[in-house]
Amino acid sequence: MSKELAGVSASNGATLTPLAVLVDENVCYLRLRIEAPEGTTLGALPEGCSYRLYGDENGEQVRLEPVDKTPYIRGFATGDGGTVRAYGFGYGLEEFDLPDDDPTDNVIETMLRFTADQAMAEKRVRFNDGVSKRLTLGGLWIMSPDIRFEEVFRADFTLEIDSRFESRAIPLTCAGAVWTDEGGITYTVDQLQLSPLTLSFHYTSDLPMCDLHEARQMRITPDDLPQPNAFTLIRKDGSAINCKDFALGSECTGFSINERDWQPYWSLWDYIVFDEPLDLSLVDHVEYGGHSIAFSMESPDSSLG
Repeated sequence: MSKELAGVSASNGATLTPLAVLVDENVCYLRLRIEAPEGTTLGALPEGCSYRLYGDENGEQVRLEPVDKTPYIRGFATGDGGTVRAYGFGYGLEEFDLPDDDPTDNVIETMLRFTADQAMAEKRVRFNDGVSKRLTLGGLWIMSPDIRFEEVFRADFTLEIDSRFESRAIPLTCAGAVWTDEGGITYTVDQLQLSPLTLSFHYTSDLPMCDLHEARQMRITPDDLPQPNAFTLIRKDGSAINCKDFALGSECTGFSINERDWQPYWSLWDYIVFDEPLDLSLVDHVEYGGHSIAFSMESPDSSLG
């Protein structure tokens, strides 16, 4: 699930060094060390500004692709301000600033988090599928609070991320787990699995949907989307982790067609991304809509209570 990475990419006097990677089926965290060309100081920035490994023009974007060109669903990854910062095969991208021990030198560290757009669907990106991914970066920029970019330096960084990681995701038996929200909308979860980084699930919902033509065009807004993340993880010591406190990982939408009346209904894969890795050995069960879903590190044959 995690490992140190070898290899350094150098370009135009700058170097990019991968320090560590942490992955599961849905998420890839990549910690990087950036060394700017000699004479360039990567110092403290004004409030609201941050260093970013992408700009806002073509050629300044982040690209992550399978080395062997394995076919994945293609899509755009959106970043700050709704502007396209990265592109590839169905992933999202976030960048997190890390503490800088010496703001007077030319070195900083950053964390990239890639998230799969369609959790556990066919032909979507899987970060631990054994297929190496090639990461291409065009340099370093300073992003202002109003989403404007100032170039620090240009480069042509390329890193290969080996994705031979052992999966630690554990499936839970949850058929029949139903939750009804305050508005009377029901969510039925029929597949569920837990890893140290994410809780993945498939569900259907009777949330009213647009007509079939609009569904095919995906003419919906975030307010139209189901909100099914009413899971609570219960530790063996009795403490609880409310999954509503975490973001849903996938921003994609999905639907199926009812063969009786040919009307669309919600049928989606999604996942919840934890803020920090979870020790699965401490988890006792998962609660959803009054149901208690047993969890075991030893066997996927959990039961629904």
